[in-house]
Amino acid sequence: MTLFINDTYQTDVLVIGAGGAGLRAGIEVAGRGVRVLVVSKELLGAAHTCMAEGGLNVALTAVNPLNNPEIHLQDTLAGGAYLNRGSLARAMTYEAPDRVADLERFGVIFDRDAHGNIAQRFSGKQTQPHTIFVGDYTGQAIMAGLVEHTRKLNIPVWTEHFVSGLFTALDASGGRQVAGALVIDQHSGQITLVQARSIVLCSGGGGRMYSVTTNAASNTADGYALAIRLGVELVDMEMVQFHPTGMIIPSAMRGKLVTESVRGEGGRLFNRDGDRFMTHYNPERMELAGRDEVARAIFSEVQAGRGTINGGVYLSVAHLPPEQIEARLPTMLEQFLAAGVDIRTQPMEIHPSMHHMMGGLRIDEWGACNLPGLFAAGEVSGGDHGGNRLGGNALASCQVLGRRAAISAAQYAVQQAVQQAAYLPIEQAAIDAELRRIAQPFSSPDENQTPISPDQALADLQAVMWEKVGIKRQAAELIAAGDDLSYQLAQRRAAVRASDDRLAFNREWIACLELDNMLITARAIVYAALLREDSRGAHFRRDFPLPVTDWERRNIVLRADRDTFRHVIVDQSLL
Repeated sequence: MTLFINDTYQTDVLVIGAGGAGLRAGIEVAGRGVRVLVVSKELLGAAHTCMAEGGLNVALTAVNPLNNPEIHLQDTLAGGAYLNRGSLARAMTYEAPDRVADLERFGVIFDRDAHGNIAQRFSGKQTQPHTIFVGDYTGQAIMAGLVEHTRKLNIPVWTEHFVSGLFTALDASGGRQVAGALVIDQHSGQITLVQARSIVLCSGGGGRMYSVTTNAASNTADGYALAIRLGVELVDMEMVQFHPTGMIIPSAMRGKLVTESVRGEGGRLFNRDGDRFMTHYNPERMELAGRDEVARAIFSEVQAGRGTINGGVYLSVAHLPPEQIEARLPTMLEQFLAAGVDIRTQPMEIHPSMHHMMGGLRIDEWGACNLPGLFAAGEVSGGDHGGNRLGGNALASCQVLGRRAAISAAQYAVQQAVQQAAYLPIEQAAIDAELRRIAQPFSSPDENQTPISPDQALADLQAVMWEKVGIKRQAAELIAAGDDLSYQLAQRRAAVRASDDRLAFNREWIACLELDNMLITARAIVYAALLREDSRGAHFRRDFPLPVTDWERRNIVLRADRDTFRHVIVDQSLL
């Protein structure tokens, strides 16, 4: 099948993604009087940000004189194993109070304490209670406020549109800069070339690479793959966070997030023998140790034969007053009641679940990548969280860095418009190559190939990542994973086909393209995980179980070079 461009659209700034970071970016660009288009693969308001339950971290010194942004910064750096890009972490922690004020202006109403102040609670590895919240559905409340403000500003949002590729063009000086994107309408199948003077990439994470994950089905590593294909630099891709508490039964709900708010409210972990086992791993912080520590502790208990019959452990809030559970954990109460468990009187059965990618596009403190005109924020970017993200910092990062990236993108677009009124021409050869690539799922396989569905291929990928690139890693398994992924990328991908050749409402077509994105990104994770011969943050190597001094504050920067990666290991201070 031969595909064609059906339409062309021009905008100053293109924002890819309509989650917490994307909508905040769109709002900022529009507020500066610059033309913006937001493209979302989901319905407006249905982004993965809605699934952020625990809260948003911010130092509200006026409410708690013992807390301040410097303490929030130091907690963030310690939680990130000091692999954070300091300027990013500082921006996030010091500007979070102003961004919370923005959210309140957008209509978000955070829970209050008895004195009418915004309430705060502890989350993992915090020395002061930084986390503000709306019950245990904070992300959903924030998204509602952002969506409403987006509508008030009449920002154009293309929902259920899939961005398959980005393009560059030569500028007047002979250098390359980002110039546009190819966008597929998932309803009609229409393909639009969007020309833009700058792009803000806020496309979220890639958790669907793993068989057990808290992530929404839409988190298919699209942004990482877009960047990899253009040679944009990535940082610390080995740092994949496994949330300690995901549901384990029923099987249909396996991996579903059990918010850190449960432990923040005083939830306790027990093994099958009734032992509160965190006393053996971190007796000082107990259940509020870092996510990486708690996840490994649970994994170790299960591996040692002290897990439940279903291969998990117990998390209980039954010792808390029922009214506290009902008021502070309403989503969890409802979620487990649907599974036949009343958390007011019964323990939850949980196991770690892939949750967040700390690695991503390498950006500076204003969201700029190494490709001129391309900016990034949210989970697709890396550096702010370092080697392990504190619960509550994702929502803060989206608001602070989403706004910062938008400021940069708007300024860049205005400068480009002054220098050259016309949009930079995108080479037809590049467009044709991308059209051929996205038509691959409709082509006839070789006579020796048996077509396979994208769902089958995804299950194979998920098994490789969960079994060989999981909570505890070692060289032999990582090498085997790399071999598996290379085979899938070179051989299996060529056999993946959509079951019919219609363009409209063809979910399998988009699934094939998403699979390609996950395969490419998975190889970057494996490559970086093999390079880091050290256990630090969320990255744990069985064959290097202790932190190695030479790796302290060292980051792995990757850049695609055809079908492989080049890398450089740099000191954090050089980022």
